[in-house]
Amino acid sequence: MKYPKYSVLIILLLLFMASGCDIEVPNLNQPERERVLATGSDVISLIGGSYNSLYYAIVDIDGIGPIISVNSFQHSAYPANFGMVEYSWIPRPAINNTPAHGFAGHFELTWYRAYRAISAASDGIIQLDAGRFPIAADTETAARAFAKFVQGVAHGYLAIMYDQAIVFDESMDPAEVQPLRPAPEVFQAAAGYLDAAISIANANPNVPVTAGWTGGQVETLGELAKLARSHKAYFRANMPRTPAEVNQVDWNAVIADVDNGITEDFAPIAGSTGSEWYNWGWVYMNFPGWSQVNYFIKGMADQSGNYQTWLNLPHGSKHPTLPGDAPFLIVTPDQRFPQGETIDDQVDNRGLYMVYVGNEGHGRPDRGTWRWSLYRDDRYRGHYPPPPDNMDLFTVEHMQLIKAEALYRTGNLAGAADIINNTRVEHGGLSPADAGGTNTDCVPKLPNGACGDLLEMLKWEYRLESYQQGLSPWYFTARRWGDHMEGTFLQLPVPGKELEVLEMPIYTFGGGEEYSAPVGTYGF
Repeated sequence: MKYPKYSVLIILLLLFMASGCDIEVPNLNQPERERVLATGSDVISLIGGSYNSLYYAIVDIDGIGPIISVNSFQHSAYPANFGMVEYSWIPRPAINNTPAHGFAGHFELTWYRAYRAISAASDGIIQLDAGRFPIAADTETAARAFAKFVQGVAHGYLAIMYDQAIVFDESMDPAEVQPLRPAPEVFQAAAGYLDAAISIANANPNVPVTAGWTGGQVETLGELAKLARSHKAYFRANMPRTPAEVNQVDWNAVIADVDNGITEDFAPIAGSTGSEWYNWGWVYMNFPGWSQVNYFIKGMADQSGNYQTWLNLPHGSKHPTLPGDAPFLIVTPDQRFPQGETIDDQVDNRGLYMVYVGNEGHGRPDRGTWRWSLYRDDRYRGHYPPPPDNMDLFTVEHMQLIKAEALYRTGNLAGAADIINNTRVEHGGLSPADAGGTNTDCVPKLPNGACGDLLEMLKWEYRLESYQQGLSPWYFTARRWGDHMEGTFLQLPVPGKELEVLEMPIYTFGGGEEYSAPVGTYGF
């Protein structure tokens, strides 16, 4: 669906309300901004705090994360909070994009938080260019690189989430109408900003960066360059909305970016009382009773045939109390799951990630007993109540598995298998994969009973090892792999609140509208 290309008035107001640019309309907020930005330290703080605003667009419970986690089967939940029930219903609904919708804020948060970050970064650069305050050379260099990094990351998330968005930075005239651009153009802009950050950083690798700007994770511009490369790889790999678009990805560029990316996990440190870096999404998406293993995907670990039997029953959304529509034991050699063929065995032999929890969280059968399982992924349970701990956003293993897919897409099957085996063997205790797709342990075992080939083994490792890192990674991989349940929305529309300001018609995706997933890889 195409629309006239108008500027997003609210965003331009946010970006340039007090940027220091000469405009015709009197700006009553300008004196306040000049008062707030009274020193060079204020300017540096403005830029330094910009990434945290974006961080909450990624991890906050009021964002899109809970919705796309449940509708991609990353986890299962029966409480109706945060849109988790509504948007994981079967059959899948379209996005209700009206501003008055009870869950509208979840579809808006990434949009407005991203532009808030862009506003701070861009305004900071304007202030640096104006030279109003004395700032040490290294400090200014670090701030300029970081501002470009934030512009790149913010535009990158807009590109992978929304069908179109505004591209904006400090070089653009706030008096000019800016167009909505299609997602691929927004991604290209994001890559350009990240390249600018990388260029500055690589020319000044030893310049210090205030660690608090990234939750204690980046201390030099050399490290920032690596983080920017990892973000480029992540955004590029996650742009496709459908399997047909996978061949449009420059997978060699993905490999190069991963190879020059992070060498340590990127995991901002939460404070002892729940600081600005605390990942509240993890609390509710891993909370006992609120979070269960979803059988639709993780049931493929099972070797007993229980998964195939369960899958062939009518969905609980149609017959929520149907006899036999019940949870089942997953019997598997994958050590990340509880081991054994009986309940007692599995209680005594918890998995590396998954634990047997019985009927914990088996509430509201009217919402579909297909939501229920006997398991919870327990690896992040220690993150609540808020501890002073690291909150994984990207791990090295996650980035390596992105590289494994890139190798697979470029024909290096042996290289892909080597990376797959780093977690398949070490964490799962499974027999190794090879270029021919040998799968002796038959994990995953697909809905049709066949043992997964090399691509399915790659997907299995990616799912298990990237679980709940950042903005619900299962959603983006399921798009390009064609694994979403039929009717699932494949991207977000411009928020209805924004469309009303633009005097544009409200539109939507999913639920049989445009960009609805067809029947997926696994037949559902």
